[in-house]
Amino acid sequence: MHLLPIDVLLIEDNPFDADLTIRELKKHRYVSRILHLHDGESGLQYLFPGWQTSNQLAEAIAQLPRLIMLDIRMPKMSGIEVLEYIRNHPATRDIPVVMLTASSGDPDMQACRKLGVSSYIVKPVSAEGYAKAIKELGFEWMIVEK
Repeated sequence: MHLLPIDVLLIEDNPFDADLTIRELKKHRYVSRILHLHDGESGLQYLFPGWQTSNQLAEAIAQLPRLIMLDIRMPKMSGIEVLEYIRNHPATRDIPVVMLTASSGDPDMQACRKLGVSSYIVKPVSAEGYAKAIKELGFEWMIVEK
């Protein structure tokens, strides 16, 4: 079975933030296919499903997202741990990863930068501010980077 590749893999445990992110990306028509997962462990299971043959690996790689949006603080596995795994695997190393977080803490930002994060967005307190940040992010990564 051949599935269409997704544009964005959103790994976010906060349902409000996830809904707002999806709504904004679709509203501005930056993406058509978004997959939302609720924790880092599920994200890694999606990206690395335990391929058995080279044909399965080739098909899975063809279906990798164009962009990964990743929250830092999540249950089961932190976004930083997921980012590290993504950057250490040849199949996913070059996928842009944008960290979405309420944390403006310097240690988190430095850890993400050391791992090669593409962008680091601190979630604004207001829904309007967050919507604006997602609009700008979508333009940068989904339009300019095509």
